[in-house]
Amino acid sequence: MASSRSAETQLGKQCILEFRTLHVGGYLHAGEEIPHFVGQLQQIWFNGYPYLEIARSSGNHQASHQGVTPIIRVTGKFGKRNHPVHYPVTFTSKHTFVGLPVLKAYVETNIYFQFKTREANGLILYNAGRERDFIAVELVNGHIHYVFDLGDGPVRVRDTSRSRLNDGKWHAVSIGRPAPKRHTLAVDDHVTAVNSQGSNENLDLDGILYIGE
Repeated sequence: MASSRSAETQLGKQCILEFRTLHVGGYLHAGEEIPHFVGQLQQIWFNGYPYLEIARSSGNHQASHQGVTPIIRVTGKFGKRNHPVHYPVTFTSKHTFVGLPVLKAYVETNIYFQFKTREANGLILYNAGRERDFIAVELVNGHIHYVFDLGDGPVRVRDTSRSRLNDGKWHAVSIGRPAPKRHTLAVDDHVTAVNSQGSNENLDLDGILYIGE
């Protein structure tokens, strides 16, 4: 996997630091006796890209992922992403919800949940904020939509699942912010990433975090 980033030398001149290959888990050398990593990794973020998800989604076809087209060789084994569900909450009507303390996502966002439903549309999560800031997760026509506003206007991120998610089966959703203007939405094995274009980088939330409203 190749990537690059800019750096500054001690003389103040800008140069390019090139990374031609990224090895995750092990790198074989003839006669080497140092043991390599044995275990499980959930994700590797590098320069804002989720490389393990890119490797997983490129298993059947070599495709571009948000502008990244790495040459990938995998000798490891991908496991199932599903985590056991503990004490799920059932919402019996569109008028039921859970109110929680304000979501702490001022500079970082890390949300994970699982859901199953037969309904094609509904609001799963919402937290308002100061001025125009807010965060929401919706189900629209059977697909997850992650919507947020840092103060420069709303940004909508839709999942890339090929089939609708209102199939009565459990689905895993992860929402992250690996960089100030980098936002990711992962639904099962499908990852979408966008960059916010405005100057604001803080999510000023306030009030109640509504779940299942």
